[in-house]
Amino acid sequence: MVVKFFFVSISLVGWCFFHSTLGAIQVTRDVRGLPIENISGRAFYRKPFRLWKKRGVNAVFNSTFTLNILNQTATAGEGLVFVLTGNRDVPENSDGQWLSIVNATTNGTSQANIVAIEFDTRRSYSQDLDDNHIGLDINSIYSIKQVSLNSYGVNLSTGIDVTVQVQYGGKNITVSVGHNAENLVLVLSEPIDLSEYLPQKVFVGVHSLNRQLHSAKMCKIMGI
Repeated sequence: MVVKFFFVSISLVGWCFFHSTLGAIQVTRDVRGLPIENISGRAFYRKPFRLWKKRGVNAVFNSTFTLNILNQTATAGEGLVFVLTGNRDVPENSDGQWLSIVNATTNGTSQANIVAIEFDTRRSYSQDLDDNHIGLDINSIYSIKQVSLNSYGVNLSTGIDVTVQVQYGGKNITVSVGHNAENLVLVLSEPIDLSEYLPQKVFVGVHSLNRQLHSAKMCKIMGI
């Protein structure tokens, strides 16, 4: 099964809007020098995606999108996150280092109900590798695996398009990135059974954090 999503299929939450000139979703508003603290947004496909039929028997999917992040303050923001979640709502008190995926209460618990790929542009705590890395997060801001992009020649927060491909084969998740969409490099691979952490149907999308402009071109999701 191949499912192609267009902008009309996407729900925008918070400061998200469709930027017709860019042909993309801008996930934070353009404040042009005004305060951008605690400004964030989420963009999700309207219909949930069936992730598994029974425990241990997972769908196979491939999601490809292009992101563009540009710092708007002297102190960089937290970046952008690709999420699979059973709940589209942003948790209360989840701004800043909580990446808008968890808060102090849900961090590290199954209550969070989320698996995320973070494209992190700030070293918010000592466990972060640097201010230009990808991390795989399961119900927590503390990634189970991180990879710095510095050695791959990819910088997340320079305002240059970065194409991302997230693939899941039912037992393993991979992330490939690159400034050239025709020449992506595999940077992260991790075995994971998503049915252990997520409900049968999940919402798929991206959300942004503070102090940056973010745009995302959601290309497609292919699933079986």
